[in-house]
Amino acid sequence: MPLIFNKLKLIWILTSVLFWIIIIVAGGIDQLGLVGKEKSDVYKEVSNYIQQNSKPEDSIFVNMYAPWIYGVSHRKSAADIFLGGYVQVEYNGNFGYNFAAKVTNDLQVHKPKFFLQVKPGVIGYSDNPVTTYINQNSTVIGTYKELELRTNSNYSN
Repeated sequence: MPLIFNKLKLIWILTSVLFWIIIIVAGGIDQLGLVGKEKSDVYKEVSNYIQQNSKPEDSIFVNMYAPWIYGVSHRKSAADIFLGGYVQVEYNGNFGYNFAAKVTNDLQVHKPKFFLQVKPGVIGYSDNPVTTYINQNSTVIGTYKELELRTNSNYSN
């Protein structure tokens, strides 16, 4: 694996840890503007649904910046690049890494049971090839504030 990719992965992990510290210490603010207990309740509700309606070996994909969903729901990411927010930044900047194609390929291969993303029209909604793939291959099964939980049409046990 190229050295630049390993460095980016390390940066993602460190960034995620930093955000967890902010969430725990200060209550934090995410792209949805939810703060403290309100945000915690929304993520807990989504995570509980995922846990109750999937098996531990099932994977999910969070198409936004909310890495804690993986940990709270006890489900792994279906993609190596596990944060949709990074796909959007790379897609907008056209940095040449083609994260969108890599994530889309991972989603086709690993077939996650659920997708979680920001609803269209809400700040934080990502308009890129990954979102297009998700929207074309899934159905909304629940909404939580500005989030939508989708089930994968291609999921197989």
